[in-house]
Amino acid sequence: MKYLCVVSVLLFLSGCSSLKDITNPLTKEAPKPDSRKVHVEPANKIDTNIYFYRPRSLLTIGQKVEIHVDSREIGSLGHNKELHFKTKTGTHNITTKVGLSMNLPVTGLGGACKFSKDFLFTKPKHYFVIKFKAGLLCGEHRVLELTEKDYQKLM
Repeated sequence: MKYLCVVSVLLFLSGCSSLKDITNPLTKEAPKPDSRKVHVEPANKIDTNIYFYRPRSLLTIGQKVEIHVDSREIGSLGHNKELHFKTKTGTHNITTKVGLSMNLPVTGLGGACKFSKDFLFTKPKHYFVIKFKAGLLCGEHRVLELTEKDYQKLM
């Protein structure tokens, strides 16, 4: 009897692990992609133009924002300024840091913290806006991707 209980438990536990990827064959819905899969970059990389714009913000008066792509500084942006950069398609990390600052208390105790995010460049042109988001101890100059039409509206 004891042996039967142990075998039943083992069969039950081993059977559960195989059920996680089963989909209903009667539904017309496509199976959802597995989030664990790694993105494979295209082998034929082409040039892509990256455009950054930073609108005026009273919260960050006196701050210039440094833009770094893959740990390399490509320039800094003041208010109502634009920056153009050319690179190859693929995944790139964009980081913002506060460059020259007058240490005005308008951005909190520590000023502005570093912001960093990976972006996948697949098109010949990509457009970004730098928006400040206030925080408790420090805010962030976030990088947000826009469509070309929305980017042109900012100008």
